[in-house]
Amino acid sequence: NPYASVAESGPLEADSPMFYGHKDYISGIVSAILDSSSKQVIIYGQKRSGKSSVLNRVKQDLENAGAFCVLFSMGKIVRKLSEFSFYYKILKTIKDELYLLMMYGNNVPEFSIPTKNEFIAEDEENPVETFSKYMQMFKFACRKTSGWENRRLVVMIDEFTYMYGAIKMNSISNTIMQQWKAVTQDPLTQFSAVLVGQDVVPAFKNEPYARNPFGVIEDLRLTYLDPADALGLIVNPILNNGESRYVGDAARLIMDYTACNPYYIQIFCASLVDYINEKKYKSITEADVADVANRLTSGVYALDHAKFENLLNAREAGNSLETGDDEESIKDGSEIDEAIMVYNDDDVEMVLRAIAKASENKPFANRSDIKTNLDSDVENGIIKQLYSRDVIDQKEKYQDEISHKEKYRFLKIKVRLYKEWLLKH
Repeated sequence: NPYASVAESGPLEADSPMFYGHKDYISGIVSAILDSSSKQVIIYGQKRSGKSSVLNRVKQDLENAGAFCVLFSMGKIVRKLSEFSFYYKILKTIKDELYLLMMYGNNVPEFSIPTKNEFIAEDEENPVETFSKYMQMFKFACRKTSGWENRRLVVMIDEFTYMYGAIKMNSISNTIMQQWKAVTQDPLTQFSAVLVGQDVVPAFKNEPYARNPFGVIEDLRLTYLDPADALGLIVNPILNNGESRYVGDAARLIMDYTACNPYYIQIFCASLVDYINEKKYKSITEADVADVANRLTSGVYALDHAKFENLLNAREAGNSLETGDDEESIKDGSEIDEAIMVYNDDDVEMVLRAIAKASENKPFANRSDIKTNLDSDVENGIIKQLYSRDVIDQKEKYQDEISHKEKYRFLKIKVRLYKEWLLKH
C-alpha cells in the first residue's frame, strides 16, 4: 500500500514519488527568487494542503540552481518567541547548514556566531542591529570564498504565521515586521525569503503595522490539485503492469469525494488499497469506491473528527500558539481568534452541518434552506470565510440590491467525504 506511509505522515520529502502537482506554482516561485536579490513570497492556505511539501520541493529546486537555502519552522521556537530568538534562529540555522555542507566535503565560508546569551547581551535594546551585523559578516565571508561570491541566500520559514499570534499576544513587538522589511531590503544584508503560513495570512497582511512590510511580500495561496494531477495521484501509484486498476469513472468518483485535496486523496486511497487487498480484487469499480466512502464515514473504520479540523478553522495548530493548557493561554488564544475573525469551531460546524443537510439529496443547498440559530451576521461571516478558504463552493453569487453585500444562493461542501461524514455523525 504505497499510500499507507504518506497518508498522515506530514510533509513529503522533496524527492518523494508520492508528490504530485503544483509544478507551475513551484517553478514560478523558484524563478522569482532566482531573478531577484531580495524576493519574498509567502505560501499560505489550509492546514494539510501540502504547503510544507511544496516548500521542500522549492528548496530542492533552488539548491539545484545554486542557491544556499536555510530552512526552519517557527513551531520550534514558538514557546519562547521573541525578537532575539527569531533573529538568532536564522543565524544559527545558517551556521548549522554551513557545518553540514562542510562535513560533506564542501568548501564553505568561515562564519562564527555568538552564543544566544552573548547575542542578547550585544544589544539588548535592538536585536535587529546585532542580527544585521552578523548578516553583513556572513555576506563578506561569502565574497571571500570561492564559489560563494554570488550565491543567493534564501531563508525559508515554515509556520511563519505564528509570528502573527505572538504579536497579538504582545510577546513580540509589531515593529518586527517593519524591521524584517528593512533588513531583507538593505543592500548590505539583503536576502530572499520563502515563508509558509496558514489561512490567517490575509488578516495578518491587513493589520496596519503589516500593510507596508507585506508590500514587498508576494502572497501565493496554495489550493487543491488540478484534476489531472489529482487523477495521477489516484491512479499511478497502484498501476497494474502499467495499466490503471480503475474501471469506468471509479477514479473520478474519488476526485468527487475528495475535491482533489491531496490530503483526503491519500487518506481515501490508503483505505481503498487496504480494501481491495482484503477482498483480493485486481480492479476497482465505482461500487468499490462507494463502499470505501461509506467505511470512512460510518462504522469502525470511520474517520474521526480531527481529520476534518483543517476545514473548520484558519488558525495555526492547537490554540493559536500552543502555549499550554493553562487558563491564561486559552484566554489569550481566544482573543487572537476574535481579533483575526476566526470563528468558534462549534459555530462553523453548525453552518457546515446545515449546508450538508440542505444539500443531502442534491448537489447544492439553497441558501434559504440553510438554517442555524446563529446571528445572521455571524452566519454570513462564516459562509464568506468558508468560501474564501475553499471549504465550500457556490453555484451562483449576487449583489444584494439594498446592502450591496455579496450573497450566496447555492452552496455545497467541496469535500463530499466531509459532507457525508457530517450527515452520519
